[in-house]
Parts: sequence; C-alpha cells; structure tokens
Amino acid sequence: MTAIGVTLRLAAGLLLSALLVFGLVQLFDIDPQVAAALLGRIDGRWLLLALALQLVSVGQRGVRIRWIEGQARYRQLGAWRATAALAVHQSANHILPMRLGELTWVTLTRALGLPGVARGLGVTVLMRLADLFGLAVVVAGGALLSPLLPAEGRALVLGGAGAAALAVGAILLLGPAVVGRVPQALLSGRLGALLDGFLQAWRAARGGRRLAALMAESAGLWVSVMMVHWALGRAVGLDLDPASMAVGALGSVVMGFLPVGAAFNLGTMEVGWAATLALVGHAPADAAVYGFGVHVGLVLVAGFYGLVGLLLLAPGLLAARVDAA
Repeated sequence: MTAIGVTLRLAAGLLLSALLVFGLVQLFDIDPQVAAALLGRIDGRWLLLALALQLVSVGQRGVRIRWIEGQARYRQLGAWRATAALAVHQSANHILPMRLGELTWVTLTRALGLPGVARGLGVTVLMRLADLFGLAVVVAGGALLSPLLPAEGRALVLGGAGAAALAVGAILLLGPAVVGRVPQALLSGRLGALLDGFLQAWRAARGGRRLAALMAESAGLWVSVMMVHWALGRAVGLDLDPASMAVGALGSVVMGFLPVGAAFNLGTMEVGWAATLALVGHAPADAAVYGFGVHVGLVLVAGFYGLVGLLLLAPGLLAARVDAA
C-alpha cells in the first residue's frame, strides 16, 4: 500500500471515529461524563489479572503460528521473535484504523529475514480464518453455559456460531483445492503471486494432525481472549460470568475483524457491544458505556505487550536495516 493510501485510510478512520462516537452519544443519550467517570473507577486488581491473561494469549499466538508459517520458517524466525512480532501485530490492530495493523506481520517478518510478501499475506489470512473458527467455537460454548441468555437467544447464537464454525472449517479444509483449480491464465502477475502465497501458507497447515492442532489451539486461544474481556469487564464494574461475556463481547469482536474500523477502533467496537451485550441483559446505552471501558482496557493491555515486543525486536530490526544498507 502506498503512503498516500495509508494516509487516506488514517484520515478516513479518524473521521469515522468522530461520526460513530457522535452517533452513539446522540442515539443512546449517553452522558460523556458517565463514561469518563467509569474509567476513573477502574479496579486495578482486575486490570492486573487482564494483563496476566493477555500474556497467556500472546504466548498461545506465538505457539500457534508454527502450524501456519510451517516448521522450517518458524525455526528460522525463532519462537520468541515470532511471539514478539505477534504481540506488535495484535497491538497495531487495536490502534490503527481500517485493519492497517494486519500489514505489520508481513512487514516485521520480512524485516527479520523471512522472504515472501505474498506468503506473509497468506499467513495473515489463515490466522484470521483460524481466529474466526476459534471464536465461533468459544461463542457456542458460551451460549450453552451462559445463565443469562434466554432460550430464544441461545438458539440464535448457537445456530449462528455453529454455522460459522462449519463454514470456516470447510474453507480451511478445501481452500487449497479451490484455489488450485483457478485457471492458470488468471495466475499471472501479482494475482498469481498472491494466490501462490495463500497456497503455501495453507499447505503448511494442511494435514489432519496439523489442521486439528491449529483448530484446537485457536479455540484455546479464544478462551484466553474472552477471559481478558471478562477481567476487563469486571475492572469497570460489568458483573458478568465468563460464558456470558463470550456472548456479550461477540459484536465488538466481529466489528474489530471488519476492515471499517476507526482509529483505535473507537466507536466501531462500541456499536458491537451495544448489539450483543443486550443479549445477556444490558440495555444498549449501558452496553456502549461498559464496552467503551473494556475497549480502553484492551488497548492498554495489548499496547503494553506490543511495546514490549517492539523493544525486544528492535536490535534485530536495526541490525537487518544496517545489513541492507
């Protein structure tokens, strides 16, 4: 992406943030002072627990990536560098608008010596597919276990999550075969290189044991992610059990996946909270305020480990830059 394209996306993200926040305040008659007071009452003990749980999820991402990058590339990159790069990647996704943070994995791994921009993009897509599968499984589990979800809501969430898990699972299983049937005439130039990168990433995870491990580890990762949400919710006074939080946070997570995010995802994630936290008993206005508090906490804990990851990677990135010069 060109510098002009990045600048335009950043500007669009800032504008979208302002419009969404204004719209939420007007639609739900939210008092900004209430949201500010909520942040002033954050319980530091729960915030520390969220920080510890975030470290668990960062480690899980670092372990899971070996199934996506492939063992040879994983060993070349190194376990700790892969984990640090993923921490930066996750932090960037919480901060940059329009999913620009997705480009950090390709940028960092290339700077650290892993060749192949197309392969890196393929790895990024596969990471997100695995995330969607893990999210669907955990949300389905939350719907089954939540004591706050009414019967009709339980059926709706279970049906949607089950369908999503089946669809993403089918893509993970059949993706290489479908892409492999694309006519060769269409595989020239950049499109061909991009599809070849996707195929390489998919093939690294192909095989019953590896794909099963990828899916299982993705589900385990999303248990940790939802536990981070739960701890941050408790920090701002949102008294939900972990299973209900998995359902209530669904809208914000889905909005975070979409390439329409504003700066810091401000506004977009609160719209998601207002949509699905209502399923477990919270009015949209309260959901948006609580969601804002959890969102600030997510930016803080992800940003902390992103900064740590960047500091750990800095010597290698500087050395690579000197060698390239």
